[in-house]
Amino acid sequence: MTLAFASGGLLQVLRNGLKYMDRVAAGFIIVTGMYLTWYWYSNISDRGTASTKVDSWHDWLYNRLYELGVWKLAIILCAAVGAGVVYVLFGRPREPQVDS
Repeated sequence: MTLAFASGGLLQVLRNGLKYMDRVAAGFIIVTGMYLTWYWYSNISDRGTASTKVDSWHDWLYNRLYELGVWKLAIILCAAVGAGVVYVLFGRPREPQVDS
């Protein structure tokens, strides 16, 4: 049963997702490189205050998450994962199976 599921539906989902994986990974690498370059440049020059901006963003996000509480945050994150699972299982149109 497990082998049939792995060779059928799960494998098909993974193959379809791999089409976009290279582009997504390349986008993350480019954005990360741009951020690190900007952060490095602004810290060695007197032109920017990137570290203070990043620290203020970190403090703001930390305070918001702390005010939200661990249980509310867990519920929100579980709902996001659940919505993704529901979309994968029921949201996409299925291709008709061809009998051979």
